[in-house]
Amino acid sequence: MDSGNGRIFLVIGEEQLEGNRVRWTRYRSHDPEYDGSEEEAPVRAGQDNILKRDTIQDLPLAADCVEWYIYRGTPYPGMDWRKDPE
Repeated sequence: MDSGNGRIFLVIGEEQLEGNRVRWTRYRSHDPEYDGSEEEAPVRAGQDNILKRDTIQDLPLAADCVEWYIYRGTPYPGMDWRKDPE
């Protein structure tokens, strides 16, 4: 989780065992208002630029997502997650 100027970036991962392989799926926060936009958010994750479509402005929702993931290890169902291509 990273934040800046009222925008929050969440990214979580989910591991699934398939035979003798582990498949990793990554989920990012998502703001559908910015779908198709390449506008950068005022948030940086290390050296990476983050797009506004991958951030949210709802702090209580972000807290719910983090709490849910800590206790269940899965994406919070109340968030519109963007699933990264496998």
